[in-house]
Amino acid sequence: MTAPTSTNPNVTVVGSLNTDFTVRVERLPRPGETLCVPDAVMSFGGKGANQAVQLARLGLPVTFVGAVGADDRGREYVDRLKLLGMEMHVARIDGAATGLGFVHCMPDGTVSSTVIAGANARVTAAMIDEALTEAPRPALILTQNEVPTDAVVAAGRWARRHQVLAVINAAPHVSNGDELLGLFDYFIVNEEEALGYAGRNRAPQDVAGWLGLAEGLRRIAPNVVITLGAQGAVYAGPGGVLVVPARRVDAVDTTGAGDSFVGALCGALATDETIEHALECAARAGAMTTLGVGAQESMPEAGQVFGAAAAGAG
Repeated sequence: MTAPTSTNPNVTVVGSLNTDFTVRVERLPRPGETLCVPDAVMSFGGKGANQAVQLARLGLPVTFVGAVGADDRGREYVDRLKLLGMEMHVARIDGAATGLGFVHCMPDGTVSSTVIAGANARVTAAMIDEALTEAPRPALILTQNEVPTDAVVAAGRWARRHQVLAVINAAPHVSNGDELLGLFDYFIVNEEEALGYAGRNRAPQDVAGWLGLAEGLRRIAPNVVITLGAQGAVYAGPGGVLVVPARRVDAVDTTGAGDSFVGALCGALATDETIEHALECAARAGAMTTLGVGAQESMPEAGQVFGAAAAGAG
């Protein structure tokens, strides 16, 4: 695959916008304990916005649909995404704050997060229908579960009505996942989310087990991708199953790696790449994002992902 050009089709992302505060810690605090750290790094995040930024950095035209609070953080975020060339259909919600994320980054680069939804929780199905009707017709719609399920379902139904490829990164896990049945072409989750949707408590012991779990999740969507961190990813779809090895890197911060994977995968799918090549590009993008601190700041550009993946580098 070559790097996308301005003639490539639009991708619409329906999702969340958060301001993230990342602290580097040796360990998480125990109950009743306070840990002091010298500083925190503020960055822009939210699964929806992160995935949209990765798409934009890969050169695809992006439309973003979501909500921020009527505050300075929201205004700054919208302006930032506009500078990346995105068409913004973002509601400003009075009485709500722009979403916040608190990220604990461990010495090995692994992270855990707490997210305050804020204005993201006020996104409605009516807002989605109106924005998608006004926005340029996309080749692909991408959404996540950091906005209410009604809004996610509205995005999937709109895509079905207009015969647009629909992708959901079904994160975080939601208990009412059956509402997503039959609405999306691609269903992307990590290990914990996959177990939740499968109704299982115990993880498979090997990649073959994850492939079987992915096959079972095809009751939700015809194409299923489960990301497995250092083990790579697995795919199950109409044409069979695939195993995608992880790229070996010295990770600094895994924040946003999954979002980079999803964004690059959707970028490749929107430009009619095969699923094999799309997954290869996604794996490279996700790995490269771990080499810096923060999500959006570390995301690679088109030449680093598509050209390198096409050449089999890394």
